[in-house]
Amino acid sequence: MGKSILIVGGNGFIGSSIARGLVHDHTVHCTYQNEYTPIDGVQYHHLKEIADKDYCRLVANKAMPEVIIYAAGSNEPQEYEDDQFKAQVVFSGGPGAMLAATEVMKSKFIFISSDFVFAGNEGNYAEKDTALSFTQFGKGKVGGENYVRSRSLNHMIIRCAPLMGRGPIDHPSWLDRWRETLLLGKPLKVPSKTYHNPAPVSALIDTLKQIIAQEIKNKTLHVGGLSKVSPFEIAKLFAKKFGYSSETIRISDEQSNANYDYSLNFSETLKLLQTEPLLLEQCLDLI
Repeated sequence: MGKSILIVGGNGFIGSSIARGLVHDHTVHCTYQNEYTPIDGVQYHHLKEIADKDYCRLVANKAMPEVIIYAAGSNEPQEYEDDQFKAQVVFSGGPGAMLAATEVMKSKFIFISSDFVFAGNEGNYAEKDTALSFTQFGKGKVGGENYVRSRSLNHMIIRCAPLMGRGPIDHPSWLDRWRETLLLGKPLKVPSKTYHNPAPVSALIDTLKQIIAQEIKNKTLHVGGLSKVSPFEIAKLFAKKFGYSSETIRISDEQSNANYDYSLNFSETLKLLQTEPLLLEQCLDLI
């Protein structure tokens, strides 16, 4: 049935969403570090140390993957700002170990990256634009991208705007955390001068399906939506749509004079999918 696919980081929000989207057409294997929320039809493998080649080889020998999707690590930039080493281990060390462990298998390696690889001073970034980040998270992703390109002859880089959806109980999405905060009436602090063009996580899954089916390789693609908005604007619309009070939503960057625009140009991906992109309101309808 289909291909054997190994999702590294398969218990996180993005990884588990990918697993659900692919399991009906492929044999899906997911790694986890501590515990996992099971998905019917998915096989799980404990990966004790993500940057250890021997541990990666143990998992790879069980899964025998034709395709590896690397979705490990949190996508919360702040988590890495005080720990540069963590970003290097997760986004460069992990791909390096898995590529070394699967070298003889010649698996396709798909690296899930982020719009934070860019500096945020222009916006509408195309795939060919120079990736230059000033955040530890973005630098880690850039390092991972470069390593994968240099070591794999059959790779894909997919840069994603913030992806909208629901995660598993033990790895909630950013919208899940917002929902809980608003439900409890706690302050939700979000920036108003940083802009992205978010997309539903289903847009990433559709892109992956086409990449696998068409055997596309050695390209960089972007996944995003039509609406360029700040997290503050998203939070306000999210609260209104789902009936939460917006009175506890606070601006976190009031004192900042700088604006950052990380929006992605994803016209190449639209050509691949032959679908219409979604506005923010339409993305929320899919949650």
